[in-house]
Amino acid sequence: MGRLAAARLVCGLGLLSKYTMAAWLGAAFLFLLAFHWSRLASAKPWLAVGLAFLILSPNIIWNVTHDFPTLKHTADITLNRQSGGGLASLGEFWAAQWVALGPVLGSVFVLLLVRVRESWHDDRTRLLLWFALPLWIVVSAQAMKSSANANWAAPAFAPAVIAAVAWLLQREKKKLLIAGLAINLLIVGLVYHWPQVIAAVNPEKQAKLNPFKRAMGWDELGRQLKPILQAHPDAVLVADNRTLLAHMLYELRDLNPAAASWNPSGIASDHYKLTTDLRPYVGKDAILVTDNALGADFAPRFARIEKLASLKVPLDATTSRDMDVYLLHDFKGY
Repeated sequence: MGRLAAARLVCGLGLLSKYTMAAWLGAAFLFLLAFHWSRLASAKPWLAVGLAFLILSPNIIWNVTHDFPTLKHTADITLNRQSGGGLASLGEFWAAQWVALGPVLGSVFVLLLVRVRESWHDDRTRLLLWFALPLWIVVSAQAMKSSANANWAAPAFAPAVIAAVAWLLQREKKKLLIAGLAINLLIVGLVYHWPQVIAAVNPEKQAKLNPFKRAMGWDELGRQLKPILQAHPDAVLVADNRTLLAHMLYELRDLNPAAASWNPSGIASDHYKLTTDLRPYVGKDAILVTDNALGADFAPRFARIEKLASLKVPLDATTSRDMDVYLLHDFKGY
């Protein structure tokens, strides 16, 4: 298989894996436009783009026929997100990028940016920067607007690491490179065992300092919720956000309860709103789990609302994972 054919295939498969692959296509187009614009007059790059989207076409057709749920979900977690934003969010995002690259490789890449004129004169370094920076700029803008997860710019790591390693090898700094790799391995091991480290050093703030905090406490919440569901076997499990529904369905998988996402708007902005529907359960009772104050849109759609429990799981001395449980009688429909 020729290199161009392989690139077409990889682009298509990459887009099927994650839409962020489109950043690679965009960077390639801008690079050709800026430095090799005559190649855009050839059919080859356009054939590559065409084949990539042909491979993606089943996903596109599925989105069209299902009212673009993936696009709505992406908009929901990016454009519609209200929390965060500003310089603090941008600084947090870039600090995460530096840590993810590692202190040595991250610092070398920062040096490449500081000496951008020198870096830009080297064709190979310029090519690598061109495939790293556009995505980082886009995600940085998102961080400034609201917030951005550290992994959203993950594809930029590949060219950035290659550029940093090449810079070290070109200057015969092999010892620094080995030290950088060793530090990265040490950080990986430290992060993996971080909960045990925090428990030993500062047990009262285990959750606050724990990078795995988002995964803590769900098993115990599930154990507390289980007898409530067993006491109401005909009720539908309902949650007003996908995080709660996903965790409770997993923790209560042995019960395999009927479940639905609360979605009066009918907009399929996530997997559970797309694949579950409360409307067929008109006349049925529902068990609602929520970590928010009960919204005003529940009362008109049920005959009666009864609070059953406030579940709490301590994560450390000052932090807990909380969830309220309500019994919603006789669903009237949206």
